[in-house]
Amino acid sequence: MKSQPWSLPGLYRGHLAVYLGALTAAGAASLASYLPPFLLRSILDSGLGGAPWSLPEPLNGLVAGEIGRAIALMLAFAVISGALSFLASFGTQRSAESLTRRLRERLYAHIQILRYEDLSQSPTGDWVQRCTTDVDTMRRLWALQLPELMANIFQSAWALPILFLLQPDLAWFAIPLIPVVLGFSTIFFVKIQRAFRASDESEGRLSAILQENIIGVRVVKAFARQDFETERFGKEIRTYRHVTRKVVNLFAVYWGTVNLLSMLQTGLVLFVGVGFVLDGRASVGTVVLFLAMTGMLIWPIRQLGRVLTDMGKARIAWSRIGEIFRLEAEDPETSRDGTRRPLARSLSGRIEFRQVSVTRGGRVLLHELSFVVGAGQTAALLGATGSGKTTLVLLLAGLLDYQGEIYLDDRELRTIPRNQLRQQVGLVLQEPYLFAKTIGENIGLAHADTDHDEMIAAARAASLHEVVSSFHQGYQTLLGERGVTLSGGQRQRAAISQMLVRPRPILVFDDSLSAVDNRTDALIRRSLNERAKGTVILISHRLSSLAQADVLFVLDQGRLVQTGSPEQLARVPGLYRRMAELQNALRKEWTLSEA
Repeated sequence: MKSQPWSLPGLYRGHLAVYLGALTAAGAASLASYLPPFLLRSILDSGLGGAPWSLPEPLNGLVAGEIGRAIALMLAFAVISGALSFLASFGTQRSAESLTRRLRERLYAHIQILRYEDLSQSPTGDWVQRCTTDVDTMRRLWALQLPELMANIFQSAWALPILFLLQPDLAWFAIPLIPVVLGFSTIFFVKIQRAFRASDESEGRLSAILQENIIGVRVVKAFARQDFETERFGKEIRTYRHVTRKVVNLFAVYWGTVNLLSMLQTGLVLFVGVGFVLDGRASVGTVVLFLAMTGMLIWPIRQLGRVLTDMGKARIAWSRIGEIFRLEAEDPETSRDGTRRPLARSLSGRIEFRQVSVTRGGRVLLHELSFVVGAGQTAALLGATGSGKTTLVLLLAGLLDYQGEIYLDDRELRTIPRNQLRQQVGLVLQEPYLFAKTIGENIGLAHADTDHDEMIAAARAASLHEVVSSFHQGYQTLLGERGVTLSGGQRQRAAISQMLVRPRPILVFDDSLSAVDNRTDALIRRSLNERAKGTVILISHRLSSLAQADVLFVLDQGRLVQTGSPEQLARVPGLYRRMAELQNALRKEWTLSEA
């Protein structure tokens, strides 16, 4: 069965041999660390106490009964153990960095093709948390915790049989508290996982608040909401402190208890060992070796709780990362119905909705809409906030699921490959997003091969060229995050320029001229009439913009309540007529006040 590219087998592919070799070196290093205590026992009992040298071959031949050679051999094994530890650390760190790089790349690539519905429903800070902190937790697992676990397993696996081979009657006193430590570590592991998840999720909320506050700093300052935002952040910090304190308290209890049990175990071996020496049942060297071996046995078990805790935290991090990978991804080359039938030609721009409904979160956003916009027509959408205008235009870009049918020319929207659909439909939102790149790079964002002449022509059509020319670096001016360098109207014009680099058969303007003055609005609309030869969908609350539409659709709470030309709707009761009367009244008041 083929593994998923984000599964552990998929990530390890090409690195598994090096990583396993490094883990083996870690185990060999722990094995090499056992030999110096044996040499120390012989030095104490034979070299200093006069007893015969008792070392396994070929060590006995290498030492040849001399203390100097024994000490040199101890140092040699220490060097060998250090060299193996270096190879283990180098191999695991290198493999871990490669695995982490691969995980980050695949995670980022997967996020690029997630559905708009999934991306828009989660806080940005939580996404950032999963892609940074959680990925780094996995890096620490691969680089530190798995090698340490391997070394601990090797140490424990060798220490226990060696103790019983050396002196079984003393070995029994080296293990009575070990099951207690293991049981306590297991309980700790279960409890700490829940505490870690709560801490991790709280940290994600902190990141979301911080990012939101930095991005919206102008709004915060404009409304003097610094104290409110500080209190909101402080409240979440207190929550984070509360849940993280539980983690700290659990660690304190664990380490305090395990250290006490470890010292009691060592003290028991020392107490019994001294009695064995006095009774002549064991030599001093054997007791010293037992103390060293007991430390080598109990140290891995003592560390087991921490290693398991870190691995539990990595398990939580992996599950949070896996939640992203398990989200349904879009294949840009296929359509929503899963087919790959490309468009035979460019669309003419005809749009037809047949009983289209949209429901999100249990709320009906659009209810059985049916209408037709002819190819080359300009259609306007009018409605109060929340009436479904933006939802409707997001449907045209293939960003939302729907019930019913939407036809572009003779093709149902679900059957058009996503990439081709978005090449046919140009969308400019009321709040455009500009990247922290140059103005020129932002204008040519949708087309990597945009040349300078195309860029200038698009900027002129959007009444942006004069503004950019006034900047010292022109089109090379670097914008801040989200285009903060530009004003609201300039950002909207930059977004319109992006779309006009290569005009598309269907152009959608979601109130994207709301931040420009009337004169600039008129200039842009005139340019659009000259450049945009296809169908235009226009959302606006300016009657001067709506008056140019061939057909106007009035929405109310997701329902289509009026349809007709602006002239027709001006003669019948409804939202358009009320807006016309209100704006005419305001215009008369301004005229009288100026007079």
